[in-house]
Amino acid sequence: MPFVKIFKRGEQDMEITSIIRTNCRLPALAMGDFRAQIASIRTGERRLTQLIQRYGVETFKESVRLIFDQSEKLARAAVQKIPDGVYEAESYMDDDGVNLGKHIPIKVRVVVKNDEMTVDLSGVSPQVAGPYNSGATAGRSASEVAFKFLTTPLLLPINEGSFRPLKVVLPPGRVVSATKPAPVRTWMTVPMTVSDTIFKALATARTDSLLAGHHADLAAPRVFGLDPKTGRASHFPPMLSGGGWGALSDADGQNATFCINDGDTHNTPVEAGEGRAPIFVSYRRLRQDSGGPGRFRGGLGVAQEVRLLAPGNVLSAIERALCAPWGLHGGHAALANRFSVVRQDGAVERFATGKTPSHVGLQAGDGFLVEVGGGGGYWDPFERDAERVLDDVRAGYVSLEAARRDYGVVIRQQGRRYEIDLSATTELRKQT
Repeated sequence: MPFVKIFKRGEQDMEITSIIRTNCRLPALAMGDFRAQIASIRTGERRLTQLIQRYGVETFKESVRLIFDQSEKLARAAVQKIPDGVYEAESYMDDDGVNLGKHIPIKVRVVVKNDEMTVDLSGVSPQVAGPYNSGATAGRSASEVAFKFLTTPLLLPINEGSFRPLKVVLPPGRVVSATKPAPVRTWMTVPMTVSDTIFKALATARTDSLLAGHHADLAAPRVFGLDPKTGRASHFPPMLSGGGWGALSDADGQNATFCINDGDTHNTPVEAGEGRAPIFVSYRRLRQDSGGPGRFRGGLGVAQEVRLLAPGNVLSAIERALCAPWGLHGGHAALANRFSVVRQDGAVERFATGKTPSHVGLQAGDGFLVEVGGGGGYWDPFERDAERVLDDVRAGYVSLEAARRDYGVVIRQQGRRYEIDLSATTELRKQT
């Protein structure tokens, strides 16, 4: 559909609304989302009008100008702390779902000069045949998200002034600046890795205020079928369970958290998912050892197994199953995303990437397993305090084997008690 007005002079066009509703697989859900969007716009309009009525138009405009100028001042001061230079990094997406196994290269170039930063995305892959493209707005936003994190992550809300020191070079026809008729169904996926790669590039310039790689995908397969209770089509909506965020230079990464492009999305309660579709969640738990080892450990992802109570099919478009979330400054990579189909008899079908070639048929009792990746570690893991490693083992975040292998900490288990073998740990850490 072209861009058209649904409301004209305050009146809703019911014909256009009917066309949209008819073309939705689950119109009741879609129209609920539609009404929420309209309500949010009206709320914003009402509150803005109240401000202007109270203070006047000129006072309002002057306040906005001052807020923008102050945001710009702080952003420029932050950029000036980064050494001038040209910084480059690259990563990749697994593939576009059509040309299986052919990676999508993500190359970024960051130029810092005085109090200005240029992010050059000319080296990002051309638009692809599969539905992983996005328009230029998403490409620019990926750069802005990284820039805001690097400059004023907590000080101010997002506004125009925050980005005045930033220039984005983004030629048309790239996977994050696609032109028609490129498919854009999963448009939000690639820009997340672009943001991650910008952090990676600047790791050569600084050691603080950076984020190691994160799981970078919604990790939300879709299930379709018939609900035996109603006889109607059932669409099991994404039950987001979260993944690991990368560690910082002075803190562990967060566990079971939404990905970077979905700051307003929260983990879906198991009960809510089971109440909306004929499914049963066998388990949802943190994925042990999924966080990248480091002096500061990456966050853990979540493993969630779902079983169907009626026949259906599942479609997965999960990315970053091959390009694992990387560590920074000696930190190790995390486990990547993974998708599997689980049959009633216990057989497990793992896919080369997180994508199914097409819909996979499931019988009642069959299901699927989503294992969300973790976040990369920061600094050498052998520098992590042994007591913190012990705490991770006690919490189930890190296994005994990984404590020894990745952190050089030997922990003895006696029943439910865990204790550090100090002499063995000292000797092991000396050897590496």
